Amino acid sequence: MSQRIFVKVIGFSDVERHALNTVFRLSEGREVVYSLWTPGAPDAPQVALVDGQSYEAEIEMTASGQGPSGMRLIWVGAVAPAHSWLTYTRPLRWADIVKVMDEAFIPPPSLDLDLTRDAALDLDLSVYPDVSKPALDPRSALIIASNLELRLYLRAKMASLGVTKVQEAITVNEGVELSTAAKYQLIILDLDLTGRDDWQLYRAVQHDQPEANIIVLTSKRTLGLRLKARLMGAHACLGKPLHPLQLHEALAKR
Repeated sequence: MSQRIFVKVIGFSDVERHALNTVFRLSEGREVVYSLWTPGAPDAPQVALVDGQSYEAEIEMTASGQGPSGMRLIWVGAVAPAHSWLTYTRPLRWADIVKVMDEAFIPPPSLDLDLTRDAALDLDLSVYPDVSKPALDPRSALIIASNLELRLYLRAKMASLGVTKVQEAITVNEGVELSTAAKYQLIILDLDLTGRDDWQLYRAVQHDQPEANIIVLTSKRTLGLRLKARLMGAHACLGKPLHPLQLHEALAKR
């Protein structure tokens, strides 16, 4: 039986809405179906999709003080409310947004797993408890990522937690060089830096920074990859595009 999720859409051009309608129509017949919410819909919307640059969004924010309430907020624009679930900038790829929504609304499969040995199939997770690591030091954070927008976003999130002195590396060589030259309490590593899951770079950084909290980012956040990240000692494994609350929790966790 399909689950229907109604999405309240605020703003956007006619062309963007037409593309979104097409993507939603293609969801018919799947386990989770997405539909545009209208006042006559049988259920309340669970998601608010807001064009932050639109006049309609300005009216909504002015009326409520924080935008739509009681829904997961997907914000498209540069300055997103703090409680946003997901944030995007143009150009938009609706299929990517729907993919992230699927991760939230499609029930997880039963855990009859057939993972590869690379994901540590034969290891008992219970013998790898979470390790308590030192508190974050605002003078010792390192971002290893090539995407400028991603680095700026991470800097802003860290600044909100008092982590204001951050070094950046945009290539593998720079990442290795900086991780060798100084000690960091927090390292954020984009595993897609070289166009693949760069666990080789992760191992090199971890070798140089055994006491660091390492957060890995990936566009392919599968169950096997999350297990591998945990077993290799990563502080957190976050999917892209980043979930603001998950990122905040990972940065704030000691």
